[in-house]
Amino acid sequence: MAYFGRAMARAKLVEARQGASLIRKDAETVGTVARALTTSPRTNAMGVSVASDAAERLATAPDVDNELVIRDLNRTIEIDPTFAYAYYNRAVLLAKRGEVDAAIADYDRALGANPEFADAYFNRGLLLLSRGKAKEGIADLSRAGEYGLYNAYNIIKRMSAKP
Repeated sequence: MAYFGRAMARAKLVEARQGASLIRKDAETVGTVARALTTSPRTNAMGVSVASDAAERLATAPDVDNELVIRDLNRTIEIDPTFAYAYYNRAVLLAKRGEVDAAIADYDRALGANPEFADAYFNRGLLLLSRGKAKEGIADLSRAGEYGLYNAYNIIKRMSAKP
């Protein structure tokens, strides 16, 4: 569980950095934050590489940090191959990187470990729809709705209304 916890903390750090880059373009503020978190000349408190200037750091950090998150999730899965949330979170990151087939495979594994995982059905359904597999995608969205993600029905309604 420690690897999963660290993966989630790193994922939140990536989100925070991406949000900061959208909200603040002020390199001085980012530099101040980076200096506050720096424990060695090139790494921060989480052990993540810190670029020398703020713009470079913001441009490269998400890919590097996501790799660290995926590595921790991989380790979590090695320790507990039945932990559905590790597969689910890895699938989310893979989908963001455009690795749709790998993401779908991880959603499959998450659902194998937890057959009532509504979020996994929802996300897999969206990916299947993006691949042109409407029947399978709608079936997954329907299952997500059955398990409590009712906004999945709105997507089904829109997809069914298409000529």
